[in-house]
Amino acid sequence: MPDSPGTETDLGTQYDRPPYVAARTDDERLVAAAWAELLEVEPVGVHDDFFQLGGHSMMLIQLVTSLNAASGRRVALRDLFGATTVEEQARLLTEHRADPAEPRLVALNRRPVSEE
Repeated sequence: MPDSPGTETDLGTQYDRPPYVAARTDDERLVAAAWAELLEVEPVGVHDDFFQLGGHSMMLIQLVTSLNAASGRRVALRDLFGATTVEEQARLLTEHRADPAEPRLVALNRRPVSEE
């Protein structure tokens, strides 16, 4: 495969990165910063692909821990496997802000059990 300048990925092989688009939201900036630190790649654009930039499943475990700690929200590992761009992962964080993963305890009105 011929080399294309500025398109490196796993172990120095090449791929065509999409045109760079900077993070536009707080959640995109949070995800992009986590990727840059974990993957040691800069800049990270919203359309970059985690696996194409050299990420792998073990790094994804580190990423989910980092995102959950930094955001205070809970994103599931299985969801990140299906959302491989900064934009898609940021959308998951945004969705979890509106719909927290932590279940709420709800009081149930129970009737006493009668002894017969």
